[in-house]
Amino acid sequence: MDIEKQKEAYIARAVNIELGLIDELPDSDYSDRIQFWQGLSNTDRMSATTEIVRRVHLAKGGSLNELKVNKNLVRIVRH
Repeated sequence: MDIEKQKEAYIARAVNIELGLIDELPDSDYSDRIQFWQGLSNTDRMSATTEIVRRVHLAKGGSLNELKVNKNLVRIVRH
């Protein structure tokens, strides 16, 4: 399964879960998904995950501005 099809499947599943419309997937489907994601590089996994989050957020009516990273920094000092 290529990364685009995998992303589309995760988007569809995430939206369906939110709407409560998905049944349990068979164990073999979970195994295939785990194997697929483990076969990707860290960069590819992060890129795909970011795209999935973006698309699901937009599908739920959110805006891209809401997804900007909050860059508040906290300095922790050990006494």
